[in-house]
Amino acid sequence: EWRPYKPPPAPVRRRGGHPGSASPNPKSSSSAAADAGASRPARREGGVKISDAGDAHIARQRAAQEELTDEMLELAGGIKANSLAMEASLRESRRELDVAEGALDRNLGGVKKERSRQKAIYETNRRGGCWTWIVLALVGVVFTWVVAYMRFTHDRTKFRV
Repeated sequence: EWRPYKPPPAPVRRRGGHPGSASPNPKSSSSAAADAGASRPARREGGVKISDAGDAHIARQRAAQEELTDEMLELAGGIKANSLAMEASLRESRRELDVAEGALDRNLGGVKKERSRQKAIYETNRRGGCWTWIVLALVGVVFTWVVAYMRFTHDRTKFRV
């Protein structure tokens, strides 16, 4: 019986950082030093200035993207496991079908052999069929004569009461 495979929950994987880091997207050391004392926009790599709110928004988006990526990996693993289970089930069904097909072929061969044997017996008995009916009619006629003889020729010498 085929049942969908449910993989065990996978540990959350983070890219780019290690489990001890405080932020999913740590800033470079130069921008971290510049932002340590001031709330002014920071310069990021590439020369684009981003505020703290923008940086927090990017961090949230990256975290959401990481969660979605992890979920997609989990779903892909589940799909792969289900396809492997379905493949095994189909392989087992094919084996059972091959066994049933072999038994059916053997049965068909036996039926054909028995049919030819029965046909030969029928042909043999068909030739004697006319004689069988003649003998049965003769037995019937003899039986009728015996009944008629007994009926009309009973013993009249016995005394009636």
